[in-house]
Amino acid sequence: MRRPLVVLTLVAGCLHGWGLFRGGTHYYYSAAVRGMSTSWSAFVFGAVDPAASMTVDKLPGGLWIQALFVRVFGFHSWVLLLPGALAATATVPLLFAAVRRWAGTRAGLIAAAVLLASPVAFATARVNLVDPQLVLCLVAAAYALTRALEDVRWPWVVAAGALVGVGFQIKMAEAWIVLPALIAACSVGPGPRLRRAVALSGTALVVSLVWLVAVGFVPRGERPHVDGSRGDSWWEMVFGYNGLGRSLAGGGSPLSSTAAPYGGPPGPLRLLDDQLGGQIGWLLPLALVLLAAAWWPHRRDPLWTLWGGWLLTGALVLSFLPGIHPYYATLLAPALAAVVGAGVPVAWSWWRDRSGLRWVLPIGGVLSVVGAAVVMTRAGGPGWLVAVASVVVLGMALRGPRRAVAALGAVVLLAAPVAWIAITPAVAANSMHTANPVAGPQTAVAVFGVADPRVTLARILGVPPTGPVPAIDAPLPGSAVDPALLQYLRARRAGERFLFATGDASTASPYLAAGYSVLPMGGFTGFSPYPEPAELAGLIRGGQLRFLYLTAVPGLPGVLGERAEWARSHCAPVPLRTPSGMTLFDCAAV
Repeated sequence: MRRPLVVLTLVAGCLHGWGLFRGGTHYYYSAAVRGMSTSWSAFVFGAVDPAASMTVDKLPGGLWIQALFVRVFGFHSWVLLLPGALAATATVPLLFAAVRRWAGTRAGLIAAAVLLASPVAFATARVNLVDPQLVLCLVAAAYALTRALEDVRWPWVVAAGALVGVGFQIKMAEAWIVLPALIAACSVGPGPRLRRAVALSGTALVVSLVWLVAVGFVPRGERPHVDGSRGDSWWEMVFGYNGLGRSLAGGGSPLSSTAAPYGGPPGPLRLLDDQLGGQIGWLLPLALVLLAAAWWPHRRDPLWTLWGGWLLTGALVLSFLPGIHPYYATLLAPALAAVVGAGVPVAWSWWRDRSGLRWVLPIGGVLSVVGAAVVMTRAGGPGWLVAVASVVVLGMALRGPRRAVAALGAVVLLAAPVAWIAITPAVAANSMHTANPVAGPQTAVAVFGVADPRVTLARILGVPPTGPVPAIDAPLPGSAVDPALLQYLRARRAGERFLFATGDASTASPYLAAGYSVLPMGGFTGFSPYPEPAELAGLIRGGQLRFLYLTAVPGLPGVLGERAEWARSHCAPVPLRTPSGMTLFDCAAV
């Protein structure tokens, strides 16, 4: 037991350590972490700026970890990436331990190998996103429930629910996707089924909502404004903007249109399309075939219900949710690995014993190989090579020695996703890879989605959709500090609280990450109502703000247009050339 754990941890550490030094930081989250690491008020409320004027558009749990690392080690790229690399590393031996308790050492090793060969898990851990920490919490919850089902100890049940709640603090309702599977496992296992299910779900709910309830008691004037909410409400941000706003096409939320280019059209084959197939689709056909064949004979096994339910629920959500980043599929990687890990030995015994289900493993393997060939061919790779290798394996399966068949089959199935990881280039600084990390060949569709790249960038960064089509590795518009703008503003600062205000948080991000106090008007999308023109005028008259830096072309929608019109009417444009095409306004005369 100890030796496999050590070996798996070392292999995972080397893989994700290599990824860390080839990774990059997300412009928006990095800026927020910088502010949270310098102000405890910004830390507690999850503010994007050190002055704590506006929150990030998520719960701050995942960013708290990064901010604490920055407080200890300083603000460096590797420090921002370290929590994700450590979480991805720890998930591998933890998954092995959970599957080993369920299905044996061989199953645990297969599950760990499949997770190590998951391109989406590798790609996501190379950017300071919070998904690796979420996945670690959920795998830990599954491990805790596995222990609870073994000896019916209540502390393990409570721990499982609490870990789901911690996952909610990291990435909100995405953590709840696995909750039905955990509850169903409680209902199938031995002992007090109903009480166990109630204890787990109740603990998960309490831990999930404790921060929302606590900050709700803080008066509005004593906390930051909430991004992602028209009513300055954390509940609306979590369950509206990040809930129904993502779940429904359009959703009444500007974020829905921001996310729309990614993931391809919703449908049952989305996880195998040209955006997601190379991230999570390699062994998905095998996992689904194994689950379909093995669940009924093992229907009284609560852990088949747990891992199979996690895989099916996650696959359904990601298949039909409008507009998803490919890296969201990281949520599926542990469940897919666990089902393959437990299912392969079972299916192999069927083949060895020539039972009525002996063709389950060959069928699942062939379907995965066909899928791999399609993914590689779509990307311009040698898909034919995978197909030829599958024919060889099938031939050996009919006549060859069993151990050779098993070894060669494993090589064929894992070679393609491992190669996908190996050919993934380093993350270019401030490029679209930092906002939408993907493994494998970096095609325009994989990185920018199905829309015109100029439209995608316009939606994310609040810039006009004009100019040449950007290169895949090109820096995002406005992702770096403009030295001329910064010099002009610093020379004219006279004690104002904010160096300047921007039309959205993305434009403010490089300056916030550099340590300057900037007011990120409108939040991440620019559509947050704070500050309204009257509030903006109050900040300027109170000596807290002088300069505005925003897109001021006529015809902008909603609050973007209202702020632009106010700036044109009350402030003087500064004749300063800016690379982003935005206008700097001097509001000293207001």
